[in-house]
Amino acid sequence: MNNYAQTAYKWLINFIHRHIYPISLILSFALEAFVVQELTIPSLHNNITNALATKLLRALINLSFSTFLVSVFFGKCRVLLYIVSILEFILSLVFLTYYGYFKVPITLTVIISQIHEFIKISDVAIPLISPTVFLMLTLSLLIKFFIISRLKNNNYKTNPFLILLSLIFLSFLIQISLQSTLQHNFLYVLDMDDRIPEAYGYLNAFTISGLNMLNNGQNFCLTTQKLYNDRRNDTQLYAPIKPFKNIIVVQVESLDYSVLGMESNGKEVMPFLNSVTKSAIVKKIFSRHHGGSANSDYQCLTGAESPKIYTYALHTKLDFSKFETLPRKFKKFKSVSYHGCTGSFFSRKIPYTKMGFQETYFLEDFESIGFKGSKMGILDGDVFNFAIDRLNTSKNDHNFIFIITLTSHCDFDMTPSKNVYPEGEDDALWKKYINSINYVDQCFCKLYEKMPKDTVLVLYGDHWSYTDYDGVSMDEVPLVIFQKGNDIHNGIILKTTNDSIKLHDIHWIICDLMTKYSSPLEEPS
Repeated sequence: MNNYAQTAYKWLINFIHRHIYPISLILSFALEAFVVQELTIPSLHNNITNALATKLLRALINLSFSTFLVSVFFGKCRVLLYIVSILEFILSLVFLTYYGYFKVPITLTVIISQIHEFIKISDVAIPLISPTVFLMLTLSLLIKFFIISRLKNNNYKTNPFLILLSLIFLSFLIQISLQSTLQHNFLYVLDMDDRIPEAYGYLNAFTISGLNMLNNGQNFCLTTQKLYNDRRNDTQLYAPIKPFKNIIVVQVESLDYSVLGMESNGKEVMPFLNSVTKSAIVKKIFSRHHGGSANSDYQCLTGAESPKIYTYALHTKLDFSKFETLPRKFKKFKSVSYHGCTGSFFSRKIPYTKMGFQETYFLEDFESIGFKGSKMGILDGDVFNFAIDRLNTSKNDHNFIFIITLTSHCDFDMTPSKNVYPEGEDDALWKKYINSINYVDQCFCKLYEKMPKDTVLVLYGDHWSYTDYDGVSMDEVPLVIFQKGNDIHNGIILKTTNDSIKLHDIHWIICDLMTKYSSPLEEPS
């Protein structure tokens, strides 16, 4: 037995010595993948044994996949190893940066559906890359390049045994992937099980989301319809609101609940909003974005909570005819939407039209009538002024105005220099945020001054600011409802489920507003 052990040991040492560079490359690929997944996938296991088993399984999968890549490509196709190394560098950088900002693992649907969004805001996203992360991944890339160059110098030939071994590893990998995926019935999954990416890394998560994407959105339609029906008439509003003709709904980019009442450098951050909250209905709501994408306006306008697996809610192929969207449900209101960014940003223009908006204005529309864009688009002050001026020219109509702000979008560089207050010009991200949200408050003040009497204004935070300052709370945003010239702070919002208010509940609150309290249509003379 000892002789067998010694023989096996010598064979192993000799094998490692003869294949030191391929083995080193396999370990380099697998180690980077493992570390990235460890840093971007939170552990859900309380039991240390299960946690270790999960990590071991993930390590084996990474090792198997890396073995397949190296054993196939290190022959005549060795140049492909350079390409694979660069691709791993890019993906690792994207995964780590994405998780560092959104605090959730990236999904395949995000990568495929939002690549053009990233290109449009690349000047905003690139500064989010951690220099330390970039340096470490660059070092890893250089090590791989060095190892690959040594493969070439040693003139290794493709070894059939390694190819066979890699195929066995790959079969093992595919078996685990398919088994776990089929167990969760991927064709009918309504929500991605958090334990799939946690246990198996990104492979199964990407497999499930990819297969759902290939299903032409049918699952999305079914899931969204179910979520809509489950929440029908779930939320009701009771308030001393006077009859009104105009309602303005504003989705505010990066609005933390904590900025209400907050002071910075001895000055109120949002003095106007603080003043109106005394006569308004104010609620704290929880806004969690699954991949940070076009979900808030989708939930507000449709009344359905977006499924986690579909981070790209406003897809151009989605059929909105089954939903009582706000523009479609309240046809007596002239419905117009405004957003200072492009209509192709998250593909909003086509879905908004399908939702029933009679008119939509985006960056390209504003530019065609003479407005000048600044960085990502049109400043909120210009959008607000244009929207309210058009509303005031149609006083005899019932108007539903939906606006998405833009100036307070990360990395908060759109704030006009003359409005930099109260922090002054500073490169600290949270200080730039304070300045940008203060500018938005100034825009609200001017909007309020021009609003017709009795106009109802509903504003809510799209998501929190993702910045770090004293008092900020993750995912907490405000919902504020007020009426010009009327105190409604005694109003109440009731939910049949007694749950806390969430983004999709805003839809039903607005439905109550427009049903119970809007003034009747005037009879034609």
